[in-house]
Amino acid sequence: MEPKKYAYIDALRGIAVLAVLLVHCALVGVNTPTHPVFAAVVQQGARGVQLFYVLSALTLYLSMRNRTTQEQRPTLNFFLRRFFRIAPLFYCAMLYFLWQEGWGPRYWLGNQPGITGTQLLATATFTNGWNPRWMNSIVPGGWSIAVEMSFYLLLPLLFVTITTLRRAVGLAVLTTLVAVGCYALLSRYPLIPETDLWHNYLFLSFPIQLPVFAMGIVLYFLLRAAPPALAAAPDPARAGLLLLTGGLLLARFTLDTLVPNYLCFGAVFVLLTYALAQHPVRGLVNPFTEYVGKISYSMYLTHLAVLRLMEQFGLADFILAPELAPGLANYALRYLTLLGLDLAVATLTYHLIEQPGMALSRRLIKRLEKMPAPVASVRAAV
Repeated sequence: MEPKKYAYIDALRGIAVLAVLLVHCALVGVNTPTHPVFAAVVQQGARGVQLFYVLSALTLYLSMRNRTTQEQRPTLNFFLRRFFRIAPLFYCAMLYFLWQEGWGPRYWLGNQPGITGTQLLATATFTNGWNPRWMNSIVPGGWSIAVEMSFYLLLPLLFVTITTLRRAVGLAVLTTLVAVGCYALLSRYPLIPETDLWHNYLFLSFPIQLPVFAMGIVLYFLLRAAPPALAAAPDPARAGLLLLTGGLLLARFTLDTLVPNYLCFGAVFVLLTYALAQHPVRGLVNPFTEYVGKISYSMYLTHLAVLRLMEQFGLADFILAPELAPGLANYALRYLTLLGLDLAVATLTYHLIEQPGMALSRRLIKRLEKMPAPVASVRAAV
C-alpha cells in the first residue's frame, strides 16, 4: 500500500523551488536591482533548499513508518525507491550539462583543469558533495542532491534509533552543536588554498546541513502527538500562533552570531509545516503550489539550463532602464518567463524520466516481495 499523500507537503515543496528560482533568477542578465533590501530578500530564496531538507526528513519518516510493517525488505526497498527516484533525472542532467559546459576548466571552482574520470564517477555515485571542487562541477546545484543522498544512507539507522520526540530533539541539538563547532574550526583552518571556495563548501556540506534534516524528524514526532494546549485551540488560531512564532524566529537571522540563519529558517519551516498540517491556508496550499511541488525535483534540476538558454536567446532582459522601478519590473518579467518555461520543461521531464524511474522501482520491489523472506528479515530489525 502506498503512503498517504499530503497536499500541504507538495505545496511546501512547490514554495521551496519557487524560492530557489528567485535567487538564481537574479544571477543572469544585466539589469537586476542592486537595492540592498531587494538583494537581501532574493538571497534568502536559497533557504528553499533547507525547506526541502525538512520536508524530506518528514516524508521519509512517514514512508518508513507505513512500509516497515508491510514489506519483507523495507530497507532494501527504501534504497531502491530513492535511487530510482533521484538517479534517472540526475544522470540525464549530467549528460546535458556536460554537453552544455563541455569538459574544460570550471573557473568558479578553484580553476580546476577540467572534468576527470574520478570526478565523473564521484558525481554519478553522489559522493561529489564531499569534495569542494566537485560539488557543483558537473550539475549546477548538484551539491544538494549529494547531501540528500548522504542523508538517505543514514535514514534506516536513524529510523530504528530516533524513535521518540525526546531523541529527535536530542539529535537536533547534538547535530547543531557539531555543525556550529565544525564550521567555526574548519573556517579557521581551510584545507584548500581557495578560501572563498572552502567557506562556501563548508556551508553546503552534509555535516553542516544535517541539523536541518534532524529538525524534519522533530517535526514528524510533533505531528504524531500535538501538544494539548495547541490541539485544543481552533485551527486558525493555532496556525496564527505558530506563524507568529515563526516570524519572530525568522527575525533572529539579523543577529547571525550564535545561531546561523539557515538553522533559524529550519526552525521556522518546522513551525510553518506544522501549522499548515493543522490548517492548510489556501494562499499557500492550492492547486498551483501543489502541482509545482509535484514536479519540483524536475524544476530544480532544469531551471539553470532554462536560464542559460534564456540568456542565449535574449530573454533575460526586457527593460534596460537602470532605475529601481524598471529594474524590479525587468526582474519580475524574467522570473515569470523562467517560471513558465521551466514549468513546461519540468512537466516533460517529470512524465518522461521521473515517472518511468519510479515505475521501474515499483516493479523491482514487487518482484522482490514475491520472493521468500530472508532468514534474518530486515523487517524484524525495525
